Amino acid sequence: MPESPADDVEHGLDAPAPSRRPPTWLLLLGAYALTRLAVLAATAVVAALDLRGARCGYAVPRPIEGLAALSRCWDTRWFVETATAWYPATLPADGEQTTLAFFPAYPALVAAVHALGVPAAGAAVAVSLVLGGLATLGVWRLARRVAPEDVAVRAAVLFCCFPGAVVLSWGYSEALAAALVAACLVALHSHRWLLAGLAAAAGSATRLDVGLGLLVATAAAAVLAWRRDGDRRAPVAPLLAPLGAVAFWVFLWNRTGSPRAWPVAQDRGWDQHMDFGTHAVNTVARVLAHPFRSPTSVVQLLAILALAAGLAALARWARRVPREAAVPWVGYTAVMLAVMLASNQVGFRPRALLLLLPVFVAAAAGLPRTAAAWTAGAFAVAQVLLLVLYLGASLIFPP
Repeated sequence: MPESPADDVEHGLDAPAPSRRPPTWLLLLGAYALTRLAVLAATAVVAALDLRGARCGYAVPRPIEGLAALSRCWDTRWFVETATAWYPATLPADGEQTTLAFFPAYPALVAAVHALGVPAAGAAVAVSLVLGGLATLGVWRLARRVAPEDVAVRAAVLFCCFPGAVVLSWGYSEALAAALVAACLVALHSHRWLLAGLAAAAGSATRLDVGLGLLVATAAAAVLAWRRDGDRRAPVAPLLAPLGAVAFWVFLWNRTGSPRAWPVAQDRGWDQHMDFGTHAVNTVARVLAHPFRSPTSVVQLLAILALAAGLAALARWARRVPREAAVPWVGYTAVMLAVMLASNQVGFRPRALLLLLPVFVAAAAGLPRTAAAWTAGAFAVAQVLLLVLYLGASLIFPP
C-alpha cells in the first residue's frame, strides 16, 4: 500500500514545500507595467529634447513641451474634449473637426474619473493604463479557453509588447475596446450569453468596427449553440450587441437633427470614409516599391508583414480547434480586417492590428517558446521606437 503524507511525517520526511511563485495574473501585470514604464521613459526622452515642428496632430509647427503636453497628442485631445464638453448640437462645416466623430464609452469613463478631481488629460491616460492591464489579462483568459497556460502567457505578453500597444499609455479608446473584446469572446466560449451581449454592446459604443466585429462573433456563436445544443438563450448576445452603437446614433440624431451626424463628422473633419480597398491597395504597392523611403513606409511595411504572419497563424490555428471557438474568433477578425482595408485612412496602422486579439492567441500557439520570447522582445523595442517616431518625427503619419 502506498504511504500517505501522514506516513511521511511519521517517518520524519519533509512534505514538498508549497510553490512560492506569484500567481500568473500578477506576473502578467508586472510584464505589462514594464512595457508602460518603457513607453514613459521614451516619452520623457522626447520631451527632454524639446523638439519643434508640426507634431502631435497639429497642422503647423508648434512647441510640444513636457510630458503633460505630449499626453494630449493626436486623438487624446479629442477624447479629453469629448469627456469635458461632450457633443455639439450642430454638424461641422467642411474641414471642421468636432467631437461628433468620437464614440462615447471611453470619454464617459474619462469624465467619471475627471469628476473625482483628476485633471482631464491625466484621467484619460489613467483610464487607458488600467484598462490596458485588464485587456492584457483578458487575452490571457481568452487563450486559456483553447490553449495551455504557457501559450496563454505568451499570448498576453505578445499583446502588451506589440508596437501598437503604445496607445495603451495614451488617452485612446483601444484599451477599453480590447478589454471588451476579450470579455465578450471569453463569455461566448462559456455560453454566458447575457454577459457576452453586454460586453459587445459596450464595445459597439466604443468603436464602430469593434461593434460590427462583435456582432458577427455573437451571431456566429449563437447559431452554433442553437444548432448543436438547441440553446434558446443564445440569441440574447447578438440582439444586445449593436445597442451601444444604435443608442449613440439615436442620440446624435436627436442632438443634431441629422441621422448621419457621425459619418458626416468623420468625412468633413478627418476626410475618413470607405473607399473599399483603394487606399489599402495603393499603400501596399507604394510600400513594396519603396519600403525605406520614409519612416511611414517602414512602419507600414512592418505592419503589413506582421498582419500577414498573424493571419497565416490564425488560419492554421482555426483548423485545429473546435468550431465553437474558431468560427466566432475568425468572424470577428474578418470583420475587423475588412473595415481596416476598406477605410481610406485606417489602413495598416499598428494600433488597428492591436485589436485583432485572436491573432495573438494563434501566434502564441504557433511559436515555440524561444521564438515567442525573441518576438516579444523585438515587439517591445519596436513599441518604444514607434513612440519616438510618433512624437518626435515630423513626417510620421498619425497613429
